[in-house]
Amino acid sequence: MSESALAGIVGGALHSALGRNPKHIGVALSGGGDSTALLVALHDHLAGQCPISAVTVDHGLRADAAVEAAAAADLCASLGVSHRILTLDGLEDGPNLQDRARARRYAALAEWAQDVGVDAVLLGHTRDDVAEGFLLRLARGSGVDGLAEMSAAQQRDGVLWLRPFLRTGRDDLRAYLIGRGIAWSDDPSNDDDRFDRVRMRKALPQLAELGLTVDALADTARHMRRARGALDAQVVEWGEKYVQFDAGEVRLAHPLLTEASSEISLRLLKDALCWVATAPYPPRFDGLARVHEAAAKGENSTLHGCLILSETGAAGFDTIVAREPKTLEGVTAATDQPWDKRWRFDGPHDPTLEVRALGVGGLTQCPDWREVGRPRRQLLTSPAIWRGESLIAAPLAGLENGWTCRIAETFLDRKRAELAFGRRPTGNSHAD
Repeated sequence: MSESALAGIVGGALHSALGRNPKHIGVALSGGGDSTALLVALHDHLAGQCPISAVTVDHGLRADAAVEAAAAADLCASLGVSHRILTLDGLEDGPNLQDRARARRYAALAEWAQDVGVDAVLLGHTRDDVAEGFLLRLARGSGVDGLAEMSAAQQRDGVLWLRPFLRTGRDDLRAYLIGRGIAWSDDPSNDDDRFDRVRMRKALPQLAELGLTVDALADTARHMRRARGALDAQVVEWGEKYVQFDAGEVRLAHPLLTEASSEISLRLLKDALCWVATAPYPPRFDGLARVHEAAAKGENSTLHGCLILSETGAAGFDTIVAREPKTLEGVTAATDQPWDKRWRFDGPHDPTLEVRALGVGGLTQCPDWREVGRPRRQLLTSPAIWRGESLIAAPLAGLENGWTCRIAETFLDRKRAELAFGRRPTGNSHAD
């Protein structure tokens, strides 16, 4: 692939998402071939039009990672690109290591992006990554969502993430770097058979003999992405009619269980559970189906760190999804930072204060809590301002003291944004 073609793919993705005049672009630079090619192609495209900042995450799991991060820093210096190394603490080898590392990495990247103030963060995922992810989720019995191609443009955690190379092959990127005389680092964990993704990668040549090529798998994932978009549009349509958000809880009106298709009502229930529990992954389908069936009968249940409660509504049993109080133990945040990934506070911020759940002890210090009209269950899991063991404010329980709190984003807000991005071209649609 020519230098101009690769730069054009990156430029198309930027233009689709940000218009013609981006102000500051971020790149997640691992030092591997994919992200290195992304950085160089971005640098070629922008040619000094706006600043580029790159960031390398050292997971703290390999001694050589520091050397690779230093090499990434040297490349950035040669291109005149600002660079930062983020070192993660506390990751240990063991079960689900790659999933845990990925979650920590994205959290660190999001914090960095907001601190630096970039318009978007570019990620180097390729067509090969799409194919490997498809196989991984196929082996786990995933449905449409799990098998769908990852988003080319996605707003999440206050950051716009762009993946320009989803329809570009890994070999094309390495050939591009070789042609430019630019080296990259190979992470030895990419050859470690302990990891499912590595085993899937090594199986691809044999699968290709059966016609299950990278291109075929990635194309199927792209078709699944379109199907997922259609289903998400239905979820938003039904959600706007029959879903209510109140103080961190979700109410699903009875018609969702009786009039909507089971696919749509199951999706809305799943989204509600993930949003209330602030969980990155959904519950297993058998558990979700069990809770869905119980809700249709007006029965209470628990799943995914949530209480699923039935209350009599205008047309039958409404389903309330609420947080289990015990899941909030130890969840804290500074008052000027999001709490429980959903709540934001406005008021006289002070570093001696922190946000925690109100809990039983806090509720006893709110003499007017019964007058606010919210159930005790809901108030126990609501956010409150504390100084040590002293309650300062609990706005949802009637103790404001100059503070207000709000939900930053609901799952329906997020789906609307994702659908809007999904309607835009991704900058390399010729690959269709």
